[in-house]
Amino acid sequence: AESLSELYLSGNNLVGNIPSELFTLTNLEGLHLDNNGHQGTLPPAIASLTNLRLLSCVGNDLTGQLPQELETLVDLITLHLQQNSLTGMILPDFNKMTELMFVDLSNNQIVGPLMSFDKLTKVHRFDLSFNKIQGNIPPNFLQNTNTELLERVNLSSNDLTGHV
Repeated sequence: AESLSELYLSGNNLVGNIPSELFTLTNLEGLHLDNNGHQGTLPPAIASLTNLRLLSCVGNDLTGQLPQELETLVDLITLHLQQNSLTGMILPDFNKMTELMFVDLSNNQIVGPLMSFDKLTKVHRFDLSFNKIQGNIPPNFLQNTNTELLERVNLSSNDLTGHV
């Protein structure tokens, strides 16, 4: 399994914590765990998947905060963690993940102020809808994103205030 680059386990009845054995597959570029019954937190061991380009754990019952180690996946292009029960604030160094193009953290319980995400220059789609994000939209929100690439930003159904 050393050469395994894509692992698709979506749409099964897999339950419990995400198994730690997955994080020994260090050549993985894509990890698809959508629509199962995974519970618990996204393990800090995710950082061992340094070649990861796509992480998709949509529609599980993941809880807790995003592990700070997620920020070390600087080559990640797609991050889909929507429809879980993730809590806490967006990682302070989320901007280090400068290759991100597709971000969907919608339908969770994420709180705190909206960050600027001003280092994410390659974003195509960005969705933080249906969370508990509060406060103003920063004036420099996604300001350095290539507007020719940007297709959709969804911040609906949060607790944002102020001016657009």
